[in-house]
Amino acid sequence: MALTMASGPSIGPVFFDAVFSTTHEANVTITTQPVEIGANIADHAYVEPDTVTMEIGMSDASEDAGSNHSVNAYNMLRSVMEAREPISLYTRLKSYTNMMVVSISVTDDYTTSTALRASIMLQKILIVNVATVKVQQTVSSSKSESKSSRKSTKSSGKKSSSSSRKSSSSSSSKKKSVLKQMVDNAKGASSKSTTKAVTKPSATAKAKAAKATGSKLTLK
Repeated sequence: MALTMASGPSIGPVFFDAVFSTTHEANVTITTQPVEIGANIADHAYVEPDTVTMEIGMSDASEDAGSNHSVNAYNMLRSVMEAREPISLYTRLKSYTNMMVVSISVTDDYTTSTALRASIMLQKILIVNVATVKVQQTVSSSKSESKSSRKSTKSSGKKSSSSSRKSSSSSSSKKKSVLKQMVDNAKGASSKSTTKAVTKPSATAKAKAAKATGSKLTLK
């Protein structure tokens, strides 16, 4: 079964003489955090990059290959991997784009003296589109809003401080009037008690009053 690996203009299409096996691997990783009922499950799982592992063979006995065909194929694979170029991979089951060679494993023994048998692993590169959005207008409006909010905060702070001063002055005046009233009441009470003590009738006055009324007065 033939397989084509194309890497673009730097290396061109490459056809392997033999493909012994091709392993396709696709995985989805699920997060280990609990998922709330009714939530979008796709938000808690993500697709891993595709990986393809191939067992390929290159022979020096093939037509127009030359005696160093296997060695040249190995050097070509190494150059593709070290250049880190994205390539396209075409297989019987699926065609892949933006693939990169991540590992090459080769065993060279007496059975491969005129050939190459290698295991090649390729992994897909995840590429996304990035959009640029101008936010200058939004930033300027947000700055004006912040300035107006600062002004309103300052004015409200001044108003609150003036009102607090007024309330404190009114409360202090109320306290002074209450204290003055208490002092006046105390002075009035003391004057009344003094008047009562001065105007208290004597024993002689009591005797005269008793004689006038004809009653007997006993002095103690």
